[in-house]
Amino acid sequence: MEGVESTNFFQTHRLPPTQVESKPRVNSKAFDADKVEQYLKTMLISNEFPPPSMEEVARRLSCDRRAIFRHFRDLCSAISAKYIQYRKACYLENVEICCKEVRDITLKLHNLGQYPTEARVSEFMSKPGYLRNKIVRAALGQIRHELGI
Repeated sequence: MEGVESTNFFQTHRLPPTQVESKPRVNSKAFDADKVEQYLKTMLISNEFPPPSMEEVARRLSCDRRAIFRHFRDLCSAISAKYIQYRKACYLENVEICCKEVRDITLKLHNLGQYPTEARVSEFMSKPGYLRNKIVRAALGQIRHELGI
C-alpha cells in the first residue's frame, strides 16, 4: 500500500460504537404455587396412560419446568420416575418382541438351509436396528446354539 500508513487508515475508518437499546425486562407470569402443587399431586395419582413427562406437565400448566422443579422437587421427581418406568417397560417390551422375531426368522432361515447370519436375519426384521442391542444379539446366539450351529 503506497503512501498509506496502516495506523492512520484504521484510525480514520473506525466504526462508531454499537448502541444497544436497553429493553425493559418482561415481568414473568405470577406463579400460582397452590394451583401447580394441586395439579402435580393429581398427575401423580392419575392413571393417565401413557403417563406424561414433566415437560408435558409443565406445558399443560403453561409454566417453566425448572420453576416447577425449584418449588416442588419431590413431586416432580415422582412424576418423572413414573414416566421413566413407563418408558423402560416400553423398551423391554420392544426388545422382547424383537427377540421373538429373531427366533422366528432364524428358524425359517435354518429350515431353508441358509446360515442365519446377522445380516440375513436383519433383512427380514421389522426393526433391524434392534439387532445392535446386546439382548437381541444374545437371543440370536442362543437360537443358533439350540440349532447346533
